[in-house]
Amino acid sequence: MLPEHVDQVLPALLPAAKSFNQQIYLWLGARNQNHLVQVEIARKIKKARSPRVFLMIKNQPWEDERHWLGIYQHILGTGLNQKQIIGCHRGFAPSGKRNPQQFRNLPHFDLAMKIKTQTNLPMLLDPSHIGGSVTNVITVLKKAQKFNFDGYLIEAHPRPSQALSDSTQQLNATGLKSALKIIS
Repeated sequence: MLPEHVDQVLPALLPAAKSFNQQIYLWLGARNQNHLVQVEIARKIKKARSPRVFLMIKNQPWEDERHWLGIYQHILGTGLNQKQIIGCHRGFAPSGKRNPQQFRNLPHFDLAMKIKTQTNLPMLLDPSHIGGSVTNVITVLKKAQKFNFDGYLIEAHPRPSQALSDSTQQLNATGLKSALKIIS
């Protein structure tokens, strides 16, 4: 997402969100790891002056605690209300590290909890981006139960093979039901 996308999306979605008492979640992810872009996105969300709009901060693809905390510092420095900021752990690129389960990205649950504690903000887990396959999504969810995540971002599709992106990590209805049993 780029700042101009926020300008396009919010005016279109805010009236519906208000009418149906819903929230809008925008996120910073792997493709917008430029702090100037991140700050501009946060400023545009702040300018919208709507408590219905939230900014989710996914960790960067490389493992670096200082960088991850720096993203939060840049965003908080814009004055965006802390209640509108949510963290999300999407794992880190394997980059030659041992990966016997063939995860798409390697989880670092302890670091995610450390960031959650240091920022005093909610932390979600994205087992779909960590796992990279249906089997691994379920494995990641099971491993994560020892940790205090505030929610999960689970990709599902009625026909995963027809998904427009990341089809190998999309859960079908049966898989989603299994995932929900694990986290409930």
